[in-house]
Amino acid sequence: MRRAPLLLAVCCLLPMAAIAQPPQTERQLLAILSEAEKLGPNDPGLFTSLKNLSDFYQMQGKHADSERFLRRTLELRESALGAEHDEVAQALQNLTRNLVLQAKLTDAEAALKRSLAILEKYHGASAVELFPAVALGVQVYQAMQNWTAAELLLLRTFSIREAASGPDSFELVADLVSLGDFYIRRQRFPAAEPRFRRALALTESKLGPDHVNAAPLLDKLAAICRQLQRSAEAEAFLRRALMLRERAFGPTHQEVASTLDALGGLLYAEKRYDEAELLYTRSLPIWTLVLGGDHPMVAGSFDNLAVAQASQNKFEPAAANYEKSLAIREAAVVRSVYFLARILDAKEKPGEAAALYTANKRLIDRLPESSDVLPFVIDHYAAVLRKAGKPALAAKIEAQRKK
Repeated sequence: MRRAPLLLAVCCLLPMAAIAQPPQTERQLLAILSEAEKLGPNDPGLFTSLKNLSDFYQMQGKHADSERFLRRTLELRESALGAEHDEVAQALQNLTRNLVLQAKLTDAEAALKRSLAILEKYHGASAVELFPAVALGVQVYQAMQNWTAAELLLLRTFSIREAASGPDSFELVADLVSLGDFYIRRQRFPAAEPRFRRALALTESKLGPDHVNAAPLLDKLAAICRQLQRSAEAEAFLRRALMLRERAFGPTHQEVASTLDALGGLLYAEKRYDEAELLYTRSLPIWTLVLGGDHPMVAGSFDNLAVAQASQNKFEPAAANYEKSLAIREAAVVRSVYFLARILDAKEKPGEAAALYTANKRLIDRLPESSDVLPFVIDHYAAVLRKAGKPALAAKIEAQRKK
């Protein structure tokens, strides 16, 4: 009780802006802009109003309307500050993002280049202030599928960071990963490998060789080595990643299951079917525990185990696991049928809803009595049949399920 006066006092000290306000409408925002315009082009409230309107339209998906206010902001900045000011560069970046959303990529590239030119003149070609514009440029050129230009900007980001922070800085890890991922997407695996190896070395140096943050980098290196036909190295990386995750998260964590599956896939490709089976046998109960027994990923886990068993001529357990996988997938189909039928019913199309159920009746009949969706399916199936003028068939469906 003694804390109440203190809480009241703190609340009284809060600025009005900190108190939640209802969202403003388009009409209100335009009225605020009109009032700000009366105070002249240099009024700070004018820029706030323009930003609020551009953000409002952006959130509404009305990117062309947002562009109008972004361009006006740019014009006012240029008029007040000159064509080569830092804030003009920022306005150009905001416009660039908008133009990318509209797929006006040529215009976006022009705005980006101008922003970069201003920042280079204002701060220097190797200044850290260039990071946001350079990162935006990577997005622009990837959208344009200009991979050479995107790569050059990624390399430039890394070069600036390395010069500013030093070659042993932990801050380089994120840039190395971005560059390595770019090369993986372009299937340039020999170029990706040294980036991830250096990122791993920096991570080990900063956090220690047994830190779990090394595990994602080990995953990447394993994937690269697999693509380069170096399976033994890939296996070593995955086994180390598995050890780190088991130590950090325990033996039943989702990331442990993912690593088990990745290692199982590698060993299966090496025709080491018995070892792959053991790994899938370990991952399956983890996925079931984490996701629930009816999740599609659990069905995939049953498939993995079954294919490893079938490859060893263990046909009976393989068939049983395929049946379990099939049951999960069939139940997912019935759920989708139910939701679609509900929509058709809401649109006053009970005949189409009933026909949808009838087309999938075999799957409905295969659902176990314990299925959570089965009562809803039967009730709705019967209801739409009655709406469609088939009461006898509706009664038959209900009776079949009661047996």
